[in-house]
Amino acid sequence: SQIEGITGNLRTDGSAGNYATGSVNAGATYKHKKLTVYASAGINKRDNYFSVESERFQDPTDPLYFLTNNWTRLSHNLMYTFQTNLELQLDKNQTIGLFVDLNDVRFKGPWTTTNSFGRKNDKVDSVLFTDGSFNQKGNSQTYNFNYRLLSDSGKNELTVLGTFTPWQRDLRQSFPSTLYDGNGSVIKTPALYQMQNKGKINVFIAQLDYSHQFKNQLAFETGLKYQSTNSETLVIYEDYKTGQLQSDPSFSNNNLLKESIA
Repeated sequence: SQIEGITGNLRTDGSAGNYATGSVNAGATYKHKKLTVYASAGINKRDNYFSVESERFQDPTDPLYFLTNNWTRLSHNLMYTFQTNLELQLDKNQTIGLFVDLNDVRFKGPWTTTNSFGRKNDKVDSVLFTDGSFNQKGNSQTYNFNYRLLSDSGKNELTVLGTFTPWQRDLRQSFPSTLYDGNGSVIKTPALYQMQNKGKINVFIAQLDYSHQFKNQLAFETGLKYQSTNSETLVIYEDYKTGQLQSDPSFSNNNLLKESIA
């Protein structure tokens, strides 16, 4: 907003069917002479339901043999957002600014799967039921500083940018299951297994751009840019095959990546 003083807005949304969604978002701008500050924040909550049903015929020697895969997932989502932007005009040719963007997300809920085995038009041989669950937390941030200089009536322009963006996620899943026969009696209870997937990425960018406008629509542009990326992904697989919860290195890994580009 270019209006002096404080201006703002508030917005709420909501809807409901089998599941509901709702959000509250607010924003405000403060402007006084050469200073402009903007900020916004929001809370978004929703429930998402997914369902997939499939049937496979995978034995060429017995085309009636089938495998079904029916899974449902109910995801309870909660998201927090915040943004702020500060801009200060030092003089008629120079401006500095600071931008911050923060996001926090949480997803969790049941993830059940039913697999049936058997022959078409015949009694089901066995059913594997998995009462899985998932829980994911994540957040991302962006911090940006910028400086801009215009001189000689706009013939020369210098822009300096610095940006730092950290991101991380923690996903946990558990898969307890039971195998039944065609009559619904328990055949066996497979060993419980669970997984944890953690990710972390940090990106730093520094950039300088310069341009000069000549006569006759000719222009000269140049710049420097440096980017540093540091990321890590950790996957931990655990099961109860030995009677106690233990990590299995053959299904676990830790990936590290460091990269610099100039």
